[in-house]
Amino acid sequence: MLRRSICLSFSLFVLACVGDPVGDPCLPEQVPEDARSGETFVEDGSPQCATRVCIARGLMGDPTPGCTEGCASDADVRDHVYCTCRCDGPDACACPDGFVCEDTGALGHFCVRELP
Repeated sequence: MLRRSICLSFSLFVLACVGDPVGDPCLPEQVPEDARSGETFVEDGSPQCATRVCIARGLMGDPTPGCTEGCASDADVRDHVYCTCRCDGPDACACPDGFVCEDTGALGHFCVRELP
């Protein structure tokens, strides 16, 4: 029984690691005002991301559920708020297709979605 539990746990772990987590949906725990006006906001330690980093980049409006005024559309949230990773330094990740490594200023280099 213990062996089957270990195998099941390992199988679930492997399944959870399939695919690239960059681009997965997330929502920052606290969304500062500047993240709602097109500025870049990075939340490190995000429990929603396998990479532990959630970015809001170029988002206009409030992405929080239940927003009643000045809200971002679902499509805008999907395009502008997502899991990312640092793509510079010793623990750098490789950006997947559709993403580029871009300097976000004082925040450093992160994989950001290429938008038309």
